[in-house]
Order: sequence, then structure tokens, then C-alpha cells
Amino acid sequence: MRALGGRHRTRDGIVADLLAAAIHSDDEGEGVGIATIIREGNVSYAKAMEIVRGLIQAGLLDGTTRGERTRYSVTRDGFRYLATYRDFEGFAKSFGLRL
Repeated sequence: MRALGGRHRTRDGIVADLLAAAIHSDDEGEGVGIATIIREGNVSYAKAMEIVRGLIQAGLLDGTTRGERTRYSVTRDGFRYLATYRDFEGFAKSFGLRL
């Protein structure tokens, strides 16, 4: 995760951070709960749920419900999206731009 350092993140930056949180916190390969995504992504519950719903609809995140708990896992397309975003972010930084 990137430190905020007083800067506001773009929506794309938040999406990337939430996907990264789901990847890095999924030690057992069973997905992560929304609390982990909120904590690691540094967003409110309402913002996290709004973005998570969009990521599921876009096919970048998968949600599996067991009982009352939903676990979220990054899909293959989600991994590809995050890698592409990070590559582009690095490219933009090389020109002194910030995403």
C-alpha cells in the first residue's frame, strides 16, 4: 500500500490498493474479509463496499459467501488489471506525473 503522505488518492489508485490488499492478505488462498480490505486499503466501509461491488461486476474480484461471511479473492483479470495499472503508474512517474 502507498502511504498517503497528505495526498488524495484517485479512484483508480484506491481500486489498485484494494486489489493489492486482497492479494497480499490472502495467505491461505481462501480470500479475505471486507474488514481486511477496509483496513489494508485505508477506506471506509461504505467506500469499500461501493468499489468491491464494482470490482465484482467487472470480473476483477470474486466474492464467495459461506454462512454469513463473504470472502473476496482477486480473479485472473484482477491480477492482470493490477499489474497493468502498476506498470502504467511507473511509466507516468518516469515523466514526473502522478496518477
